[in-house]
Amino acid sequence: PLKLDLSGHHGSIGTFADVTVDAPAGVDVGDLKFIDSLLTTNASHVSVANAYVPGTFVLTTPFQTLNFRVATQQRAHSDTIHFNTLPHGFMCGVWVALEDADADNGPLFYYPGSQRLPVFHLDDLGLEPNGEPNDHASSTYARYEDRISQILDKSAYRPRQAHLKKGQALIWSANIFHGGSKLLDRARTRKSQVTHYYFPFCIYYTPLLASPMQQ
Repeated sequence: PLKLDLSGHHGSIGTFADVTVDAPAGVDVGDLKFIDSLLTTNASHVSVANAYVPGTFVLTTPFQTLNFRVATQQRAHSDTIHFNTLPHGFMCGVWVALEDADADNGPLFYYPGSQRLPVFHLDDLGLEPNGEPNDHASSTYARYEDRISQILDKSAYRPRQAHLKKGQALIWSANIFHGGSKLLDRARTRKSQVTHYYFPFCIYYTPLLASPMQQ
């Protein structure tokens, strides 16, 4: 495991720390002295021996990264159908534009405010988990998309395209509904990267494979 101390100048109490640590074998923090701190790591475990954090200490773990060369043209969905937490809401996604995204090359779309809708599991929509990891090819997932389309059409939320410039990022909460717009110019790419993060101290499960009570 990687051993380190996180503190201000000469061991004093710092104001804010934003630290990313690449240490799969684990991280052992000796002293943690910051009023507020954010630690992002792929470590298998994190231990803190001595801590003074009168504000907040946030630990995030990236668990999935997806790279896209072209537009996905994916129908509206919430990431909570693919991976979720108990309690709900302790996951987020970060979409990074690796080149400019506009109306012609199939930009990401999202429904502002739709994260306030309930977290829909398959049984809430009259569907059964199919136990298939290849969810996008399954008839169950297609029916899920149909149900979500009907719910969004009846809601007050309307889609908006994310026209991001290269290097810009969009961070969304776990339950916001989003997808990929139609690719109008098939000669163009839409290079992007999506990373999903779990927050700590939760139960993590895959709703497409089973309900939370089954897991």
